Amino acid sequence: MRGPYDVVLLSAVWMHLRPEERPVAMRRLAGLLAPGGLLLVTLRRGEPPVDRRMFDIPPEEVAGHGAQAGLRLLRTVAEGADRLGRVAVRWHAVALQLG
Repeated sequence: MRGPYDVVLLSAVWMHLRPEERPVAMRRLAGLLAPGGLLLVTLRRGEPPVDRRMFDIPPEEVAGHGAQAGLRLLRTVAEGADRLGRVAVRWHAVALQLG
């Protein structure tokens, strides 16, 4: 991927990154955006399954990494219940903008 892109979407991806990978990944994603470009991230919240590398990452952490990479928080949205009916799972979305 080279960019620049007006929109980059990470759907159900971010929660698989280890803590030390997240700042590096955020800088790389910010570098793919055109001025004013949007980064949209969906986060699976709740206790991670034991058989997968997954983390429960709060939207505030994503916003913080975004700020360090030059992205401005536009909005977080608590989407609420899981569409697959998993009681212990809920979703959040984070919208960040370059510039």
